[in-house]
Amino acid sequence: MGKQHSAETRAKISMAHTGKIFTEETKRKMSKAKVGKYLSDEHKRKLSVALKGRIMSEATKRKIGEFHRGKHLSEEHKRKLSESHKGKVRSEETRRKISIGLLGNKNQTGVRANINNINSLIKSLQQPQQTQVDQL
Repeated sequence: MGKQHSAETRAKISMAHTGKIFTEETKRKMSKAKVGKYLSDEHKRKLSVALKGRIMSEATKRKIGEFHRGKHLSEEHKRKLSESHKGKVRSEETRRKISIGLLGNKNQTGVRANINNINSLIKSLQQPQQTQVDQL
C-alpha cells in the first residue's frame, strides 16, 4: 500500500529529521496519540534484535541506574524473575566474574572475609585453569 521510498530517499529523510527538536506541546500530542496502543509480538521481537549490542555511554548508564535505584520489586515480580532464570547455564568465565564480584561481601555469618584470602583467591581465579591435557 502506498508509495515505497527508495533506500536513498529514506536516508535523506532520516538525515533531515536527525537532531530535530520538538516543542513541549508537540511532545504531549505525540504522547497522547500513542496512549492505548500496543506493540505486536513481531514488532517487539524486531525492536529487540535492533537494540542488541548497542553501546551506551557512561552518562546513559548512570541515568538508568539512578532511575532504578531505590525501587522495590513486588513479591510476584521477584517470583517471575526467579522462574525466568531457573535452568540458565552460565559459562565458566561468567561464573568466575561473578565469584570475583562477590568477594568481600558479607557471608552468611556476617563476618567479612580475610583480605589475604580474597587476594589469593582472585589471583587463582584469574589464572587460566590447567586441564589434564595441558599437563601432559
